[in-house]
Amino acid sequence: MDLSAPPMTPQTRKRVMKSKGVPVLTLSIRRPVFSDTGKTARIERYFVKAAQQLEKRWETVLFPRACQSLADAQETDGAFTCWQAELDYTVTFWRPPILSLHLDVTEPGQGPRPLHIRAGETWDCACGYPCTLRSFFPTKAHRWRRELMDSLRIQAAERLNSGESLLDPDCAQVMERTFDPERFYLTEEGLVLFYPLYVLGPYAEGIPVFTVPLPEQNSLRQTNPSRCPEQHNGDSRQNPA
Repeated sequence: MDLSAPPMTPQTRKRVMKSKGVPVLTLSIRRPVFSDTGKTARIERYFVKAAQQLEKRWETVLFPRACQSLADAQETDGAFTCWQAELDYTVTFWRPPILSLHLDVTEPGQGPRPLHIRAGETWDCACGYPCTLRSFFPTKAHRWRRELMDSLRIQAAERLNSGESLLDPDCAQVMERTFDPERFYLTEEGLVLFYPLYVLGPYAEGIPVFTVPLPEQNSLRQTNPSRCPEQHNGDSRQNPA
């Protein structure tokens, strides 16, 4: 395994969907491509499926809406701008064999503002299985979730007290109720946990992110490839589609 760069290459594909010859929806898909042999083959299958599901949703949900938007504009002699839907990714951490990134989807929403959707991905490339949030707290037993929530609530309170945040006043309660252990990725600073758009505040707040230092210096070494099938959940996680 090459230690200098993640074991993948970017792939970008664009597609223009038309209604009666008029471009109404442009799809842009940029995803990581892994080797389809060896341990990373499982990772490649996951991202292929995620991209396919997303494109299928765009075809069946966004495309009819875009066509209707064009028809409405033509009826009223209004202007029409081709809709844009995009999938992109950002690598946030690579310390072999652990790779972490987040996928970001941008697409037209129900109103004038675009919708932003994020999914966190953290994989053990030595065995080809995703890392769970729980696996980074090997000595915390049942306390890991409580400690995480305590840290998130403290950070949220500090942001609210600073007056520089648009988080809702009751965001601490909402954080607890809507917490999802799949919404995370790694950086050199630690674990980054995030919440979807609108969940903790208005659109202007964006996707709220909170960084929590890893509980131990050797936490990343706790992911033992020989035990990956027992530690991880396979390909069953959600994706942006």
